[in-house]
Amino acid sequence: IVNNDTAVLSINDVSMAEDGTFTFTITSSNPTETDITGTVDTADIASEALAGADYTAISGATFTISGDSVDLSDSVTVTVNDDNIVEDDEDFNVNLSNALFGGAADVTRATFTGGDASGLGTIVNNDTAVLSINDVSMAEDGTFTFTITSSNPTETDITGTVDTADIAGEALAGADYTAISGATFTISGDSLDTSDTITVTVTDDNIVEDDEDFNLNLSNVLFGFATDDTRATFTGGDASGLGTIVNNDTAVLSINDVSMAEDGTFTFTITSSNPTETDITGSVDTADIAGVALAGADYTAISGATFTISGDSLDTSDTITVTVTDDN
Repeated sequence: IVNNDTAVLSINDVSMAEDGTFTFTITSSNPTETDITGTVDTADIASEALAGADYTAISGATFTISGDSVDLSDSVTVTVNDDNIVEDDEDFNVNLSNALFGGAADVTRATFTGGDASGLGTIVNNDTAVLSINDVSMAEDGTFTFTITSSNPTETDITGTVDTADIAGEALAGADYTAISGATFTISGDSLDTSDTITVTVTDDNIVEDDEDFNLNLSNVLFGFATDDTRATFTGGDASGLGTIVNNDTAVLSINDVSMAEDGTFTFTITSSNPTETDITGSVDTADIAGVALAGADYTAISGATFTISGDSLDTSDTITVTVTDDN
């Protein structure tokens, strides 16, 4: 009885996340009365997954379709490395060769012709770069350096847009800091870097003021110049950094001395060393000096008057007048 059956051999494709092992199945179109064996090797695909880095290579392994007239398959497993790198999905091949029927080549009984001798393994990325920017609080005498951080390194450049924004009633672009509009940050796709920095120049004025805030906002995140929130996202991170400009100016207040004839009013000037953004007020009282001028007789007393250094960021003084008695 002349055999008229042929085992046509194939291997399937496998696509999975990179967090386990890939099981490929070698299938025969027919059962066999004699063991059918062959060789299994993995192979890199140019610019795709790399043996050693992305998966563990197989070289010269053997598959067997058992010659029990029942079995139709065997399996081979490939260990895939579960790294933390954000990357494109990557492929590799599992190749079959050297099919033997009972230890001998016989293409009439065991062949890859009409089947598929190459299985494609697709390693599906399972990592996401969650992006955040920090807050910075500093005195106004320098530059503010904000750090944009990725939760994971990336194999492809991650870019995005950076803009400053005023907060109502707080710091003003142009006056308190130099605005940034449409700048770009980049998390380098070298599989190592996880951050980039942006600097904002803060104006070191001499105005006494409250601490003032502004925002540094991130937007338009791209993975390899395309939107892909499974690989790069602000969700779960922080897309807005708060810059707090800490005041470093103090108004040192002084009042001058006045020496004049007793035929008019004495004008005293209260002076601030710095202008102020907020009114500075204080109390004014005259006081006798023992054995010298007497309030009521020599001058008109002042009690609980108020001086004000106006909070217009310009004025630095106020005046108080004391009426002096012009006696004879």
